[in-house]
Amino acid sequence: MAEPLASDDAGSADVVEKGKLPRLSEIEKSGWAEELHPSMAGIDDLQQEFVYHWKLLRETWSVLHYRALIVGILAFWVGSLSSDLLSGGDPFISGLPGIRNVDGLSFFQILLSMALWVWFIVQIWNLFPIMKGHTMNMLCAWLAGMISMILFHVATPNFPFDFIIGEMLGGLVGIFVMVFLAFIVGRAVLETRDEHVTVRHFSEDVRKMDESIAEHSLTAWSVSVGVWLVLVLVNTWSGVHFVADRFADDESLLVLHLLTGPLVVLGLMHILWFPQLMLGVGDTKVLSKRARLTAGTAEIKSVDSPDSSSDQPAEVPSNRDTSDDDEVSDAVGECPECHETAPIFRHGDGEPGAPCPKENCQGSGAPNSHCNLCKTTISSRWTCSNCDVNAPLVDYLPDGDAW
Repeated sequence: MAEPLASDDAGSADVVEKGKLPRLSEIEKSGWAEELHPSMAGIDDLQQEFVYHWKLLRETWSVLHYRALIVGILAFWVGSLSSDLLSGGDPFISGLPGIRNVDGLSFFQILLSMALWVWFIVQIWNLFPIMKGHTMNMLCAWLAGMISMILFHVATPNFPFDFIIGEMLGGLVGIFVMVFLAFIVGRAVLETRDEHVTVRHFSEDVRKMDESIAEHSLTAWSVSVGVWLVLVLVNTWSGVHFVADRFADDESLLVLHLLTGPLVVLGLMHILWFPQLMLGVGDTKVLSKRARLTAGTAEIKSVDSPDSSSDQPAEVPSNRDTSDDDEVSDAVGECPECHETAPIFRHGDGEPGAPCPKENCQGSGAPNSHCNLCKTTISSRWTCSNCDVNAPLVDYLPDGDAW
C-alpha cells in the first residue's frame, strides 16, 4: 500500500504522497489476547488490522465519502418508512394495482428512494472505480438476502420460530446466492492482492515478499465481509418479519430494521473502499486468477500479429531506454512449464518487463504500465509461444540468490 493514491482512484481531493499513510506494521498490537493464551494471538492481529483500517479511514475519507454514506442511509430510510407500514395497508391488493392505490406521500417516497439509490450507486462507482462491477455483486447479494427472507416467511410468517423444512428451498437458494456473490468478490480481491504484491512489490528475498503480504493483509477485510452478511440477514429478517406480522404490533423489529440499515450501508462502503485504497493504482482490475487468465489470453490474442505463431521466439526489444537507474539485466526469461525461451527481462530495479504486444512496435515496459513507444498497456502475464501456458511475467524469470 505504498503507492500514491490519486483523487480519481480514491475519491480524495488531494493526492496522498507515498509514505504519508501509516503502515500496518506501525500499528502497535495490544497483546491482551496473547497474554490470556498464546493460541489467541490471532485476536491481537485482527484488532491491529481494524485499528489500522480506522486510521486509514480517518485520513483518506473525504466529504465525498461521507456524502455518499448519508445518501445511502437516506435512501434506505425513505424506502423503509411509509404510511401503510403501521396500518398494514390492504393485503388484498398487490402489484401495479397496489402501487396505484398508495397515497400521494407514499408514492413520492417510492420515487425519492429510487432516485437516492441511483445517486448512491453512481457516487460509490466514482469513489471506487476498480470495484464498480463488484459493487453490483454486493448489492445483488443484499437483494438476494431480502428475497430469501420473503420466501422463508411466505409459508411460515413466524420464521424462524416456526418453519416447514419442505417450504425452505427457495429461501435457502437465496441465501446460497448471497453467500456465493460475496465469495466471488472476496476471491477476486484476495487474488488481485496476490497479483499486486507479486508485480508491484517483487523481491527475490522471500522474507521481503512475506513482509509485503503481511502489510497487505486482508484478514480484517474478510471478517468485515462475513459480518456484513450477518448484518444483511438480520436487517432483512427484521423488516420482513415485521411486515409478515398481520397485527404489526412489535415495533422493536421495525426499530431493529431501521438501525441495522445504516450499518449495512457503511459496511458496504468499507468493503469497497479498502481494496480501492490498496489496489487502486494504474489500470488495476479486480479479478480472480481464472478470470485474469481468461482476460489475459483474450487480450494477447487480440493484439497478436499473424506472424506471432512463428516457431522462433521474439527478441527482447533493443531500443528500450536503459539509463543507469533502469538498466535491463542480462537474464532471459523462459517458460515455467516447457522452459522455452521467452522475451521477458528484468529492469535494473528488479521489476520484470515484456515487449509491447502491438504489431510492429519495438517498445517494451513493466507489467500494468504503458509501452515506452506507443503507450499500449503491457499485460502482467505472458503466453508461451510453444506450449500456450499463460503465467505472470515473474514466473518466466529465473530465481537468483536472495542474499
